[in-house]
Amino acid sequence: MAFAAVFFAVVAAGCVFFGSRAGRAEGRKRLLLWFSGAFVWSAAAGIALFCMKGTLREIVFRISPKTRDLALILTALNFSEILDKLGLHFGIMLFLAASVVFMLGFTAFRNEKKRYRPLLWTAGELLLFGILFPVLFCGFSAWMNLFGSREQEIFDPASTHLPSFYAVLLMYAAASAVWGGITLKRARNSRKSILIFSGAVGAVSCLLWLSAFAAGARAEKAVDDKAAQLGISPLRVTAGDPPGPGDREKTEEWKFFKEHPKYQPPFSGRYNWSADAGADRIPDDVRAETLRLFDSPEMREHLDAVKRVVSLSLSRKRELYLGALQSYRSLMREIAERAVLFAVTGQKEKIMPELMKGVALENLMAPDTPFLIGEHVRAAARLILMTAYLHAAPDDPSALPYCRKMLAWCKSWQVRLPSEAGMALPPPEKPKTAVGFLYRPCLLTARYRLFFTAIERIPALRELERQEVFAGKGVFIGAARKQRTTLVLGRTAAALKLYRAEHGRYPARLADLVPRYLEKEYLSPETGKKLAYALKDGHFTLSAGNRYSTLQSRLPIAVP
Repeated sequence: MAFAAVFFAVVAAGCVFFGSRAGRAEGRKRLLLWFSGAFVWSAAAGIALFCMKGTLREIVFRISPKTRDLALILTALNFSEILDKLGLHFGIMLFLAASVVFMLGFTAFRNEKKRYRPLLWTAGELLLFGILFPVLFCGFSAWMNLFGSREQEIFDPASTHLPSFYAVLLMYAAASAVWGGITLKRARNSRKSILIFSGAVGAVSCLLWLSAFAAGARAEKAVDDKAAQLGISPLRVTAGDPPGPGDREKTEEWKFFKEHPKYQPPFSGRYNWSADAGADRIPDDVRAETLRLFDSPEMREHLDAVKRVVSLSLSRKRELYLGALQSYRSLMREIAERAVLFAVTGQKEKIMPELMKGVALENLMAPDTPFLIGEHVRAAARLILMTAYLHAAPDDPSALPYCRKMLAWCKSWQVRLPSEAGMALPPPEKPKTAVGFLYRPCLLTARYRLFFTAIERIPALRELERQEVFAGKGVFIGAARKQRTTLVLGRTAAALKLYRAEHGRYPARLADLVPRYLEKEYLSPETGKKLAYALKDGHFTLSAGNRYSTLQSRLPIAVP
């Protein structure tokens, strides 16, 4: 931020220099200096756009570290894109301010002989424009939220929070062109020109904002009435954990890892358990300590504590706690790691009961959660457990009952895309500052747009849930693609594992699973082609198109 301030101060000084030189020149020299100044502040605009777009996110995260966590869960408000848009708009404001400095310097220096007078006029006008343009921007943003383009709204709701970059640039360019036309006309009283133009811009800005404020009040009432009619409740999101009995358990959870730094399991530890890992291979003492702890009373107490925290947090239907989701995924990973370590230590009879604990764990999360991020975490946790199942589950007939249960569990999976209409319902806090009051129409109209867009897209989301192949980008398309990929990989892998338990080998091709184990061969949600299936040394590799959507049956760690 300090760099941006110094940069703009230098640009402003350069603009005043060119403006004053142009104001005192005549004929072609005046036009040459004027266009030189225009080039300077146009270049400043490009640099400002680049700098602000790239740094605003880090500035926000530094000011409020919790924002980084909240950005992960505000899936109905694509936080990254909103910050990018804000960066663009801040860059436009710098661009406009530089142009105003230049043109005011040009006009003020044209007819004034004493230098301190035009400098005072320029400083005063900059202060005035610093107030007027945020008013103009907020009013214009509010109206754009209500009547702007709806092309990307279905799968890109972030577009509702700020007006189109091109629309704002066009508005500011029009104002700059009018002001430039005034400055390039024949010599006239500079003070009079400045006052006339400032008054016109001020009147338009204030009228636009006042009308936007009235529109925001009506939008707020419309949202509340529609929500009451449809029975939609507000959704609450927080980065922390709920207060209450879970506090002690949470303390115990962190205490375990602090007291046992050498506990380094296969999936989440710092070391590689593979026999051929080279320098990254887990040290013998760390491996021994991990094998000693993973099935100890301390570990079981730790897992019970985490489960109590997760159960308490996920039981709240309309509230989402990021800490609870993270704990849920961590608990599923720890269960998966324990199952793999039971395989490593030769305790085959404990592997499947441990994996079934992970299946039961899913019951802690409501099946109809209204949060899209909940479905993301659910899919990720399923894939973690399925990976451990493929790596660790016995292949002999003794595992048949469990294999059938796992396949039935996988067949119960569905793609779910909550519309998150309740995300737009909580009203903005009452403004405590002048800036908050100024921006309130933008918040109210954005809330209106998000809420009614969420309702309108429900039919499209239900159709998207039934889709098998996905193209394009967007919050909901990406979520549907990931969930569908987990579904087809999980069902197919579970069917392969059951086939192995019944026949003593994996099938030569996936078509052999149809119709006894699967109703059909699934297509990759990413490519639209059949899943890639390869056998090597009695183990399979199953892929939906890339290395991030691949499952293998080979145990990737050294077994003693």
